[in-house]
Amino acid sequence: MSQILVVADPIQDEPIAINQAKNMSKVYNAHLHVVYFIYEDEETLGDHAQSLKTKLLAQLEQQAEKQVESLLKGEVDFSFEIIWSKRIHDWVNEFTVKNNPKLVVKTGKRSEALTYTSTDWHLIRECQAPVFISAVSKWKKANNVLACIDLATKRDEKWELNRKIIHEAKDMADNLGVKLNLVYCAKTSALLKEFGLQYTDEVEIKAEKEFRDNFDDIAKSLDIPATQCFIKAGDPAKVIPSVAAKSRSGVVIVGTVGRKGLSAKIVGNTAESIFSLLRCDVIAIKP
Repeated sequence: MSQILVVADPIQDEPIAINQAKNMSKVYNAHLHVVYFIYEDEETLGDHAQSLKTKLLAQLEQQAEKQVESLLKGEVDFSFEIIWSKRIHDWVNEFTVKNNPKLVVKTGKRSEALTYTSTDWHLIRECQAPVFISAVSKWKKANNVLACIDLATKRDEKWELNRKIIHEAKDMADNLGVKLNLVYCAKTSALLKEFGLQYTDEVEIKAEKEFRDNFDDIAKSLDIPATQCFIKAGDPAKVIPSVAAKSRSGVVIVGTVGRKGLSAKIVGNTAESIFSLLRCDVIAIKP
């Protein structure tokens, strides 16, 4: 049986991640391992830090056990544990290396400042397992799956990533009984457009001529209509959310290159740049 790792929401919050993971567990026939994280600086805890830490862990374990049993018992196979850690992503990354879960599921926290990198971004950039970021606010009646692929790449690594994205999307759409849509976004230059040296419609027409036959072949291999394969041009951060909304997609699957350091904060990548505009779940997959 495969395994899904669930980063549980704080016990006082709505259990979005657990509920989403329960749905995915039924799709993939997977065991759920639910992890609750807790941390407080020992200096804040004062003179009796160790004793208070023990009490906090015990209380959270009682609350967590009650929650997972009420949500999961009798429906899916599950286990849970309590982890005292400030750096959630480090623990999750180590777990995925050792246990190779099918998915890591977490509720999205869609904000980031230049001086602070959220756990979501760390996982998208670093986690070796596919990361399922569950949306708090979602489009209504959006159940389909949208896979974002790069038709223009000539790199073997990127085409292998395309294949992983397509496989994951096809598997999910089939198991959920929903439509599978694919999108390729030909990037445009904001600077060239500003000076009238490039036009979005011209880039889109060129991409259609260059890639439509290949896209149709991919559609045929997946047994989906070619009309569910979209070629667009523009800024992926705006184009992909637009296509996702119009195609009523509840899950968008993207590849991520996992930049690190200052370049990741300044430049980002498609997986991160589209995140703030989407009102649906996102799965980020690495090469």
